[in-house]
Amino acid sequence: MRMGRRLRGFDPEQCFDAKLAARGGRFTLSRQRGLPSEKHRKQRSQKQRTADFGPLLASRKCTTRSTFSDRPVRIPCRNLFSGLVALYDRLSSRSDDFLPVHSFTPKSLRETYNCNSAYIHSILVARKRAAQRPSLKDRDLSQCELRLSNLDGAVVFVGSMLSADQDTGLPNGLRIGDAVLEKILEKLDALPAKFHITDERIKTIRTFARDTPFEQLFNSYPFDADAREIFADTFRRGKPNKFHAALADAVDKKKIAAIVTTNYDTCLEQSLRAFDLVIEQEHITKAPTSTNAVCLFKLHGCASLPSSIIYRLKDEGALPTWKREYLAALVRGRDVALLGYSGRDFDICPILLNSEYKSLTWLFPGTDLGQQLKSQSQNAQHVFGNLDRFPRVRAALGGFDAFFDMRDAFHPTKDSGEIVSRLFEKERQHPEEFAHWRASLLNAISCRIGTDAILGTLDVRTQSEPRFIRLRSDSLERSGCYRDSISEVVRWRNALDRTKQPDDWLETFVVEAGRCYTAGYLGGAARAFAAFRREITSLERDSIVFDESLAISHETYLYLLMRKRIPAAFPPLGKFLYPVLTHTLDIPRLQKAADFLYSRGRWQELHLIHQAASDFGVRLDIGAGSDRHVLLSAMDGFSQLNNLVGQAAAYRKSPVWDPDHCARLLDGLWAYGHNPEYWKCFVAFRRSLPVDVVDKARDRCAHAFAQCQYSALLTLVSRIRLRVGTRKSR
Repeated sequence: MRMGRRLRGFDPEQCFDAKLAARGGRFTLSRQRGLPSEKHRKQRSQKQRTADFGPLLASRKCTTRSTFSDRPVRIPCRNLFSGLVALYDRLSSRSDDFLPVHSFTPKSLRETYNCNSAYIHSILVARKRAAQRPSLKDRDLSQCELRLSNLDGAVVFVGSMLSADQDTGLPNGLRIGDAVLEKILEKLDALPAKFHITDERIKTIRTFARDTPFEQLFNSYPFDADAREIFADTFRRGKPNKFHAALADAVDKKKIAAIVTTNYDTCLEQSLRAFDLVIEQEHITKAPTSTNAVCLFKLHGCASLPSSIIYRLKDEGALPTWKREYLAALVRGRDVALLGYSGRDFDICPILLNSEYKSLTWLFPGTDLGQQLKSQSQNAQHVFGNLDRFPRVRAALGGFDAFFDMRDAFHPTKDSGEIVSRLFEKERQHPEEFAHWRASLLNAISCRIGTDAILGTLDVRTQSEPRFIRLRSDSLERSGCYRDSISEVVRWRNALDRTKQPDDWLETFVVEAGRCYTAGYLGGAARAFAAFRREITSLERDSIVFDESLAISHETYLYLLMRKRIPAAFPPLGKFLYPVLTHTLDIPRLQKAADFLYSRGRWQELHLIHQAASDFGVRLDIGAGSDRHVLLSAMDGFSQLNNLVGQAAAYRKSPVWDPDHCARLLDGLWAYGHNPEYWKCFVAFRRSLPVDVVDKARDRCAHAFAQCQYSALLTLVSRIRLRVGTRKSR
């Protein structure tokens, strides 16, 4: 094979002429050198950055010249390599098989582009499987019918939309979440201009914050007992609607063997005539298949038992063993139907979708499945984007009208009722508690501007509390003020009582090491890591009780960070060090830490450790009996949490970038005030962005970088990256 010059990437200042000829299963790539013409330079100023691949010459062995025209093919891409992969996708999908799949080899790509062979091979395998995978249209999923009258001993999984009909008088979780979020963001509207909350910025913040899950919103709610009582009192008032009555009739006719629901309301109990209610483990008196009465399994608790209600992210960890086993026994060998369920739960989908059911049919409204999936949860998008992994999963369209055979039957409740006002009724008596709730939520979704604004409204005494000092340190870190953030971490540590708060005390060393690592202060990170280990020994020697599993998880994360920094600090040696470091990685230790974080519902830390392990090419089996690492990648996991910074950082490592999504991420990062991630994303995404977006973001990028406090070496390296990334086109 005649090899062309090794190409490091696509340069929009040069013109590439890629000629592919299939000759004995190989191809030839040539590069047209020299500066582009003025006409070509004008073509480059279009909104969509593209690479030119053409003219393409076909081999006589494959097809005739008339099959494919000599006109250049313009394909959106990040660089020449990703463009060539996109070209492969287009050619391999042609009916005349212009370019055989086997002619596009990892070896030839590695030799031509000086890329990692294993990485290229994984992309090619994924592309080949995607081409062979039956599409939704090929599987005729849109024609799959799900009718209540056709069920026979099925298990019905009921979501909140079933009780959101106006006849019931109950709002669903999305309505409550939107109303609570609006109440929280109202505080930002009233703040003075000194907090930099402009109308444009608050509009963008509202757009991104709207995707925050219900459980994340209430994760730091200050009055747990009050919230449970409010939820219980609200959902006890619900009245059964026509859908509940139809399900009850189907139960009497033996069409439904069990009903599983995440709803708190008691509408199903009021409709069913004979049922075995299971909320807690002590309610299980017999096996789910050994009774004639229908089993009603309420996974997230019930309004009749307020202490059982699960509404916070910290409570929604791995399902307890008894719930996991009972759910698996219910669906084993049965048909499962999902009604009014979004799939936004963190703990259920990995168990349910990997159970031994006979078939699982997910009901969606509307008539276009592709359009419906765009607004669904990451869990639903993953399932129907990887149908080869879930061959027994089907989709049905038409919503409740088709399932219950009722025309125009569903009319959703339009407001959230009085539940929101009751949740905020104690704000006047406890303003600092609600300020902490607001700041913690905005910090969790990485809105640094909002967190700063809320903290700025507090008096000096309140700001001196350890919980607010921690939020302040997080906010400084996201603004790029790493040295100031480290000082705040030390201040946070000094405000804690080592004997009464040992877990928080140990966490301060972990946070300090992480901040030093990010800022490039490797010596400081190593010292904090060593101090963390010394403190563990000291606590054990002083017989102070602390959470050892949590400490081990934190130590494991630091262990991964320090290993990642070694090859990153010496790039020329990186390709030799990474295989050695990966081979000596303590994978059981990583697995144990991931399982612990999964069981505690510490999702942000779980996805951080997942992403760090992925950088070494290690796949963790997170969660007993589940495939969460496959079900949700780190990027999708941060997206489900609505953590914009985590999502952007993971997306930067994606092999393919969507220009619209890149521009959207940059807008969100700027509105949130996250300086370090903004300039990194701009440098990474620049060649995938439209020209007008690049021109607008270039000055913002320089401003964001100027706010960051890096070490001298990292500042030099970052400045070089920034100078190359923000260079204007000639």
